Amino acid sequence: MAEEKRDEELFWGLPWDFIVQIVTTCPDDYTLQQWLNTWTGQGVISFGQATEIRNYVDYAWGKQETALAGAKVPAAPSAFDAYARWIGAGQPKLAAGEWERLQKGLEMEREEAREKARIATARERELELRPPAAPLPPVPEPFLGERWTPAARAYEERRAVSWYQRELAKRRAEEAAEEEALGEPSRGAQAFAGEHGISAHEAMRLGGGYVTGGGGMLGEGELEQLQAMSPEIRRELTSIGREVVREPRRRAELVEPYVPPLEAKPGIAGSPTWKEWFERKFGEIALEYVARPFRERRPETWAEFLKKREAETHEAWWQRGAWARGERPQVFQPAIKTVGF
Repeated sequence: MAEEKRDEELFWGLPWDFIVQIVTTCPDDYTLQQWLNTWTGQGVISFGQATEIRNYVDYAWGKQETALAGAKVPAAPSAFDAYARWIGAGQPKLAAGEWERLQKGLEMEREEAREKARIATARERELELRPPAAPLPPVPEPFLGERWTPAARAYEERRAVSWYQRELAKRRAEEAAEEEALGEPSRGAQAFAGEHGISAHEAMRLGGGYVTGGGGMLGEGELEQLQAMSPEIRRELTSIGREVVREPRRRAELVEPYVPPLEAKPGIAGSPTWKEWFERKFGEIALEYVARPFRERRPETWAEFLKKREAETHEAWWQRGAWARGERPQVFQPAIKTVGF
């Protein structure tokens, strides 16, 4: 009897079979506490033993719930990544519905991959049938002469036209590529699709319809369903929708580069010697201007540049001195008068 009693006390004052019965038959936490209070009041177990029994029963219940619930599919950007992580984890038993959800996601991604392959094949065939794009027109080398002559100006005009045509062809190709890319699913749409088990194009449709308030993209009642989603899902839909409805980016106006005139325009204020000096220096100013980047050469930038260089040239002309400027100051110098005392 003493041996049996010692064995029973190893299990917090109760037989092991009785503790197992508590785990399997007790309906809820409230009932368990009532039982423990009754046994401690009757002196069957102590308060410490009641605490140990409660801890063990809570542990056993949690273990049962985990076993019944099963594992969830690992979080991943796509269903294929989730499947690979599940394999890497040793293929744990999945909870009810998790395997079906994983298989559905895998099938949707397979179908999306097939669709992308069909589109890529069609594009390759279209490119094979399409004549190759014409090469961009070359731009002649900069003028290396030292004088601004009619031939030099005509050469610079050809350079400006060649650059303008080249940039225009390049811009048209970029705009066509950008317009084509607008129809492709963004990374956000692909991530949303993988997370919710839908295709990327379906995610684009939902996002575009949510942002535009329907916009002819959603069916009856779909907008209300999207608006009732959680704030996080609505933020993701807003981000996807903005990508769907965004307009192609606006580019700066492309203007043909400006070519300065052959000679300085009449009407420059100053003495005849200054005008003659500036006219001789005008060719150097023009050659300096056409060496600037094509995009900076506009009528307004030429006017600003010419005004600045005219002031600098006038200062250099003035520093040459009166004799070099063709002036004779002693001719106009009045006689010195002295005052007698």
